[in-house]
Amino acid sequence: MRPRHIDTMVELDGRQYSLVGMSTGVVDISITSVELLRSDSTPQRQFVAGDAESSFLAAARDLVNRGKPFYTFLRGTWNLPAYKWELNRS
Repeated sequence: MRPRHIDTMVELDGRQYSLVGMSTGVVDISITSVELLRSDSTPQRQFVAGDAESSFLAAARDLVNRGKPFYTFLRGTWNLPAYKWELNRS
């Protein structure tokens, strides 16, 4: 069973921020998305995209500075839920 939410911390400009990713099957295409795996990944062998970390941090920066949530996908073409990331307010 996949987790319904993920809590993580990111460091931006020397400060720590708590983010929460909520599993969702419905995606608003106007919101930023970050693909985490390379196009040559398969369900059996996954390869992290070279820009995954920098793209995640850029999206997290927009979330912290502008309040803009974002999505992460393993691969956009795979039929798996996305995670919608927001600031953890709890």
